[in-house]
Amino acid sequence: MKSIENKLSRGLAEPDTNNATIIGWYEKTSKYDPNKSLADSRNSCRNRDRYQELDLINNGYKNGDWWNKPFYRWLENDRLIRTCSAQLSLTQQERAYAKRTFHRFQGQKFGEHKEMYAVVTCLYAVEITEVDGRRAHPNVPDEKKPKEYWLGNLSQRFRIPEHRIPSIYARIENWIRTDVLEPYQEFDRYREELPIEYKCRLTEV
Repeated sequence: MKSIENKLSRGLAEPDTNNATIIGWYEKTSKYDPNKSLADSRNSCRNRDRYQELDLINNGYKNGDWWNKPFYRWLENDRLIRTCSAQLSLTQQERAYAKRTFHRFQGQKFGEHKEMYAVVTCLYAVEITEVDGRRAHPNVPDEKKPKEYWLGNLSQRFRIPEHRIPSIYARIENWIRTDVLEPYQEFDRYREELPIEYKCRLTEV
């Protein structure tokens, strides 16, 4: 007896987080009220709760009682690097490089708060892409860099110990030079953001 592998099925570790179907469980319309209970007396939950659950499953954020933790780690890292990129005024090319690089740190042992690595990854992106001639390397004198990249300003703004910035930068350089990073895992082909209502669910993971 031969078994046929279904190439269309995907496991929990490979969810389709880019499903284009939208379930607007949080938006009240003329035909839908998220706060009303379902008509079926056997299920007393609100429309909002039921359709939110279906939306999470539909988009691959969970499968029954199992959460897709790799995706949530990716989402947390994505929001972190995007926030740092915006605060440090990175260009579009620099932001893309920083994001792609930071997501490849997924398996690295940071040993410290990853927020430090996100900030320093942005510095590395500015230095390596050379888009507009700005410098951001920790060893470059402050007078040759924009003020927002001065070590003292970075330390105060992001609460990073100033003496750690050069060593983290050197570690990132070494990771990239020795090519020990993981392949970039694509979760956002549609570049979608979860609606703010998901925030409470994310913190439970």
